[in-house]
Amino acid sequence: MKASEIVTWARSLANLSTSKVIGYDDEDKSLNAIWRDLHARILESNDDYITKTVVIPITPAMSVGTFEYLAPLPEDFYQLRTVSYQEGITGNWIPMNKFALSSRDDVTSIPGYRLDNTNLWLRGQSIANVRVKYYPPPVAVTHPETDLQFATAVTPNNFSLITSPVYASWKNTGVYIYNAQNIVEGAIDSGTTGTPVTLLAVGVNVSNLVYYKGYLYYLQAGKIRRAPTDLVTAPLVPADVIASGTVTSFSVFANTLYYTDGGTMKTAALDGSGVVAGGAIAATWQALAGGTLFYVLAGALKSVTPATTLIASGVSACVSDGTSLYILDTQGQLRKLVVAGALIASDTVLRTDVFAIGPWYANRIPVLTNEGQKMLAISSYVDTDITYPANVVLQIMSYQLAVDFKTKVGEDFSKLLERLGHPKSGSLGPATGLWSLLESTIKRDEYKPERVNNSRRSIGYW
Repeated sequence: MKASEIVTWARSLANLSTSKVIGYDDEDKSLNAIWRDLHARILESNDDYITKTVVIPITPAMSVGTFEYLAPLPEDFYQLRTVSYQEGITGNWIPMNKFALSSRDDVTSIPGYRLDNTNLWLRGQSIANVRVKYYPPPVAVTHPETDLQFATAVTPNNFSLITSPVYASWKNTGVYIYNAQNIVEGAIDSGTTGTPVTLLAVGVNVSNLVYYKGYLYYLQAGKIRRAPTDLVTAPLVPADVIASGTVTSFSVFANTLYYTDGGTMKTAALDGSGVVAGGAIAATWQALAGGTLFYVLAGALKSVTPATTLIASGVSACVSDGTSLYILDTQGQLRKLVVAGALIASDTVLRTDVFAIGPWYANRIPVLTNEGQKMLAISSYVDTDITYPANVVLQIMSYQLAVDFKTKVGEDFSKLLERLGHPKSGSLGPATGLWSLLESTIKRDEYKPERVNNSRRSIGYW
């Protein structure tokens, strides 16, 4: 179930479906607090659903003594589940037990381990590889904020006249180009989305609208122009920033203009000074993410470094929040790409039915929907999918959120708490309610004790 569905369920249980007293931060903090609690309970039960496994080759560089090694653990290591070793003669995998600290200097042929800060401290002979099963830390649960809608006064037959959508967090304002020659705004906080203001009637075609730190930038006749704006007062008073007349596209990131001029990628300061030429590439949609510059060329998303590395195909637009990329593909899908250098770490579809996007701003992306015919500023947060197979986990999350919401508004939550119950804890006695159901649902490890092991395994060839 998606995190947003859990929030909706919780609001319904609390009878606060439309309450604005419960804000996004309230939802986010409660979601993550209860998920961390559940994560801890799942780990305590020795459940294997959320474990990860890594095989670590033991190398001479890890040696810290005779038959003694420090093997680095994965960066996302949180808690150890099991350790096995592959001995170097037969190649068999054999369970490895924790050695007693008092035996740390004993000479032994039977391998053992202990945790040593971020390393696995190993002792024993003929250890070729170590297989570690471990629990990662609880992931941060995210869910999208509510969509913001703009241009509500534009009738369906004229919706196609809207281009270049822009979002500004100041008073939750939407800005767009209407009929190719008018820069128009409407603010939710000011109640002007249905009665928009024309900031500038240019009189000639303009495109590539960008809002950045109190300025509106746009492309006109191959020139980058900008005008200071309070997003209310008309008309704008623009000035040329790059006046070559051959600019085909531009973006703004970290106080820098990235643009393509005459088939060459260039950068400049926001006022157009300090121009630096880059590669001779007729790029569009330049975007900076994690220190790597990306661009779109002939439907392909590529990186500048490493040179012209293909990242994705079928791409019509690309924007960035400085860390991740947001691409619009030719299937009308808005996708979030988490990148590590020029590699994609994750690829998530945020929205479908999209035919145009604008620059990311304040955790939102302005979009124009196709069949829906809406101008929206949608959240850039991924909707986390809680996939744990026991439905009781989703119920606990929803009921706990409902209790938290009731608590904030000062309403009685006793009926919700009766259903939720409490986990097994001290003087409260055994678990009750949904927590009791979780305890009986999660499979317990009965294979062997976790903390004490008196087995003296006999290895045949010793």
